[in-house]
Amino acid sequence: MRPGDGSKRGFGRDRLLRIPWTAEGRRRAEIGYTVFEKFRLRGYATEAAKALIQWARHTGERSVFASVAPTNGPSLAVLNRLGFRHVGEQMDEIDGKELVFELGL
Repeated sequence: MRPGDGSKRGFGRDRLLRIPWTAEGRRRAEIGYTVFEKFRLRGYATEAAKALIQWARHTGERSVFASVAPTNGPSLAVLNRLGFRHVGEQMDEIDGKELVFELGL
């Protein structure tokens, strides 16, 4: 998996999205990752998130956001480990309630 390519090869998928405008009227970058079940609990999500954060920093972003279901303990742990802070909540059309986190770069 290469940072940001959305690839399904290897152990999962990742992405760096640039959301043009949020509900608050500002632009933001958001990371996301999925680790296929048989590869979970091996640190891959943390490494993917670190690579996406580094890529965002390299492209000039000042902060990065991530949104996670409140029941997704492993992803919440990854974001906590990397220094993200909880900044709000949102409703996703597909996934329902999500907690929103931000990391200043």
